Amino acid sequence: MSEEMLTRLRFFHLNPTRILDVGCGLGDGSSALQQAYPEAQVIALDLSLAMLQHTKEKHAVVSLCADVDHLPFKDHSFDLIFANFLLPWQESIVSFLKTCRRVLRPGGAFMFTAFGPDTLQEWRKEKLPFLPILIEMHDLGDCLMQVGFSGPVVERDHCTLHYQDQNKLIQELSACGMIERDTKYDVPPSLLQVTYEVILAHAFKEADSHSQQGREVKIPVSMLKR
Repeated sequence: MSEEMLTRLRFFHLNPTRILDVGCGLGDGSSALQQAYPEAQVIALDLSLAMLQHTKEKHAVVSLCADVDHLPFKDHSFDLIFANFLLPWQESIVSFLKTCRRVLRPGGAFMFTAFGPDTLQEWRKEKLPFLPILIEMHDLGDCLMQVGFSGPVVERDHCTLHYQDQNKLIQELSACGMIERDTKYDVPPSLLQVTYEVILAHAFKEADSHSQQGREVKIPVSMLKR
């Protein structure tokens, strides 16, 4: 999905000098951002030291270990913030959005992906546990505006993956954090088909950063911690 995000960035005519890839994982997105914007400084941030070590070894970007809810940057530090499938694992999505807006420069862009409520619908029918917070597309757009972002565009798509091997399915779902690690699952044939609702969104921080101060923030019920 990071490739799709980068494709859409080309339509924004951005000329960023500092880019933050928050929740960078293995650093593939950070590397692609550096290639797309060779004059920019790209910072790859993740809480996992193992992920950052891989990023440091494989990609020529600055890496930093930090908690995404407490980004160690001054206000207005970045022209572009990139977050690929990080939102579903935030205890407070509202807090995360506010933090990203704080470190974004006026006129800067925020692009991210998340999972919608149709994700792993087959597993929900069987009442098996899974971990991500699933976000209604319209609630996410409303929340972006309420915390002060402007011009949000939120889209969604569905894809279905079919597996022949139960072990491969469990391994992949565990690796990406969809289900508990080190837990044994007896997967019925109906669960070898997995649906994802992918949400892709972007928004901007208004050039007049003072225009949003003092606004009342209303948070949709579905955005609260589950």
